[in-house]
Amino acid sequence: MTNWMLTVLLFWLALAVAIPANAVVGKLAVEPRLGEYGTHVYKSIVAIVLIALAGWLFARTAYGSSGIGAGFVCGATWLVLTVGFEFIAGHYAFGNSWERLLADYNLAAGRLWVLVLVATLIAPVFFTWLHAA
Repeated sequence: MTNWMLTVLLFWLALAVAIPANAVVGKLAVEPRLGEYGTHVYKSIVAIVLIALAGWLFARTAYGSSGIGAGFVCGATWLVLTVGFEFIAGHYAFGNSWERLLADYNLAAGRLWVLVLVATLIAPVFFTWLHAA
């Protein structure tokens, strides 16, 4: 495994801790004030910001030897790990139904999770491209 691929996994692990921690903060501190949907928007925006920060840091640490292709591999890896974790842990560890998990993908119903996943894929690509410029 190359150093930049290890970096990909370490950044994803950091996100896998930070984003659920953000969800806990949202549930405890934000939801009483903004309600369920307001909290969903808050959590989605904070998750996108965290992902963008991780993508920027990845580009600064891993770009030198790997080029923009590393950004794509990073984003694709983060996306696969995130969706896999969401469905496997969400269903088997946390007991959410498949219907509940799939409901977060309904952008027409105002669910923003798809935008978080888009950010997960493109942030490392964008920032490695920007770093190369």
